[in-house]
Amino acid sequence: MAVAGPDAILRAMKNHASVRLLAFALSVPLAVACSGPAPAGDDPTAESAFSTAPTRLAASKIGMQILGVSSGAGATAIDQMFQACPRVVKWMLNDGVDDATRLSQMKGYKSHCPGGQIVLRVYVPSQVVSWNGAGDVNEAVGKADAFWNAMKAQWRQDIFTPQLVDWVEGPNEIDNWTNYDPAHGHAGWYWNDAHAAEWYGWFWDHLAELMVASGYHPLIGSIAVGNPALPGEWGYAATSGGGFQWVASVIRAKRAKGYTVGWSYHNYGDQLFDPSDEQHNVLRYRTIRDANGLGGVPIVLTEGGQDGAQHGWVDRGTNPDFFEAFLERQDKLLQQDAEVLGSTLYAWGNPGLFGAGFDIAPLGTRLSSYVANNVGLIFRDISTQLAGGDWDKCHGKAACAGGDYIAGLSVDPGDHQGRSALCRRGTSQFSGTWTRTLLADHACTGSPVCDQRAAARGAPQGNGSDWDFGFAKLECGPNEFVVSVSEDASVCGAARDGFHGIACAVGGFTASGGAGCHTKLLGTPGQDGANGAGDWDYGGFKTECGANEFMAGVSLDVGTRAPHAVLCCAR
Repeated sequence: MAVAGPDAILRAMKNHASVRLLAFALSVPLAVACSGPAPAGDDPTAESAFSTAPTRLAASKIGMQILGVSSGAGATAIDQMFQACPRVVKWMLNDGVDDATRLSQMKGYKSHCPGGQIVLRVYVPSQVVSWNGAGDVNEAVGKADAFWNAMKAQWRQDIFTPQLVDWVEGPNEIDNWTNYDPAHGHAGWYWNDAHAAEWYGWFWDHLAELMVASGYHPLIGSIAVGNPALPGEWGYAATSGGGFQWVASVIRAKRAKGYTVGWSYHNYGDQLFDPSDEQHNVLRYRTIRDANGLGGVPIVLTEGGQDGAQHGWVDRGTNPDFFEAFLERQDKLLQQDAEVLGSTLYAWGNPGLFGAGFDIAPLGTRLSSYVANNVGLIFRDISTQLAGGDWDKCHGKAACAGGDYIAGLSVDPGDHQGRSALCRRGTSQFSGTWTRTLLADHACTGSPVCDQRAAARGAPQGNGSDWDFGFAKLECGPNEFVVSVSEDASVCGAARDGFHGIACAVGGFTASGGAGCHTKLLGTPGQDGANGAGDWDYGGFKTECGANEFMAGVSLDVGTRAPHAVLCCAR
């Protein structure tokens, strides 16, 4: 029996801070029937859309959610992002429409980006399966069966196999709930209905079993931004797990059985760079995680970008530079959480399916350049390490992934102490093998800091080999580059956030890493290398080495230990 879908679906999602409105224009009807042959024009044996050799995954956690088939700028943006090898990509299936294109994209992605992870959502409208969460466990089990059957009716599991698909989502947000009535305090299982929240635990307990029985890994939740109720909200005890406690117990139980299970949250920002919005919306998953014992459990942030009462970033006229800076700030925060596999930005593809106000395509070229080549890491009062151990105990550290190198530093406009480091993707010249660490206060006599130099490079701005006269210098050895930096963390009792040390790794430079060196001052305008990294530390003073340069050393003020300059050398 065919069930025609609406021309447009208006989803209203209210949280404590704002009303979220998201319009979908669904240009194709939905049909729910038994699985059968692929629609005309779809070739289940479609070859990979990529012909390039396998590429290492990006260090960035920015990914894509692809809806529909695009052309022009949209198609170009998707292709550019695929070449960048994002860590996670999400697709949605819709009644067999464009299955051949999706299959080709997935196979190409897996071939080009070994280790990349695919998230699959199958669209099941509320006209086909819906619920209000008021029933008992038997009703929940029956609804899970009905939802799974509706998924399978639109999902060719013979081609979108467990070997291709890493994660499968279930119901999206509260799309299939019928008791959404924000005017009277009802929002499915999200707010003050503890029974509905428990009912959803029963539902997911059974749906997860159905997914696992078919060989797939469940990605549980698809939680709308700003939801559900946290401990201490909407009548939940401060010591409870809030509205997610019953679903979280299912996740823990399935993992205890040895299943590969994860969960998902939609981490949109509304008021970009607002600290309250960041905690309430973007990073809400951390509170949910910590309150429910989900540390270490894989999570994919399966929608992200900007959303709220004023809709998407294009709708509200957000400046593209500002929006990109927000996404890069978000990426730095996600790097701090090892269990976050990535954030699949909403959306890429056909704007007719998701609304042009959310279209990422206008940022496609610059965002893919950032993802392919760069990632920012915060090290002020916290460690963000993609490799290496605790080489400077009780100090904030930033460490690049193996094969990458530090190409830039930023300082705080107030005290000029370090804030973030910029890691850049390395070539075969950057082995990633660490060689030494250099600490500013090691064995100094008569001074709190002193030179820690494993080489004696020179620079035109210096005095012979003293490339920053009057400042203490930390310098990697010949044929070495800076791979990690550290600072005095105030959380460990340090009186200030002074720069503390660098870690070095071996390189493969033709001139032993000493040719063409020059200094670049920190906190001085015009020091940005303009190498496709965007505004990787919004509000900070940034200094970058050039595209064909690496950082060989850092100098610092003897009195304040604030970083003063970096030594950039040609590679």
